Amino acid sequence: MIMSASDRPDDAPMGRPTSYRKEYVELARNYCLLGATNKILGEYFGVTDRTITTWMLQYDEFDAAVKSGRAKADSEVAASCFKRAVGYSYVQQHINKKGDLITLRTEMPPDVHAQIFWLTRRQRDLWAANPDTPIDDRGMLAPIGSAALVEAARRIAFILARATQGEAVTVEPKEVENVKSTKG
Repeated sequence: MIMSASDRPDDAPMGRPTSYRKEYVELARNYCLLGATNKILGEYFGVTDRTITTWMLQYDEFDAAVKSGRAKADSEVAASCFKRAVGYSYVQQHINKKGDLITLRTEMPPDVHAQIFWLTRRQRDLWAANPDTPIDDRGMLAPIGSAALVEAARRIAFILARATQGEAVTVEPKEVENVKSTKG
C-alpha cells in the first residue's frame, strides 16, 4: 500500500534510514587524530564525504568528535613544526660496554625549512613567495622556488641577528633588502 504525504504520521522520518551509529563517534575521533578527511571517514564508514558532512550537521556528538580529533592532531603537528623551526634538545640514555649508564643531551639546531613553512603560513603577507598565490584545499601553498628560499633565509638571518642583540623585531619586507652579507 502506498501512503500519500497526508496519510504519513507527523513523526515518521522521511527518506532512507540513516546508517549512522552512536559508536561512530569515538571511531571518527580516533581516525581524525590520524589525519582523516571527510572522504577518508566516508570510505571507512561506507558512505560519501557528503554524508559525513550531513552527520556532522545532524549529530552534535559526531561533529564534536571529528572537530576535537582534528584539532588535537593539528595542534600536535603545529607544536612539532614549531619545535623543529626554533630548535630543541633531548636526552638519551644507553648502557656502554662496561655496563655504565650514559646520558647524552643532543641539541637539534633550528631547521630553516620548518621556519619557512611556519612563517609562510602564519605571516603570509610578510613571508610567502607570492602572497597572492591561492592556497589549495589542503592548506598548501604553491611550491617555493630557490630564489624564494634564499630570500626567506635572508629574512630569517636578519631577524635572528636582530633578536640575538636583544631587539624586538618587527620585519617589513623592504627591511630585508637593506641587509648586506659580510664575510669575516
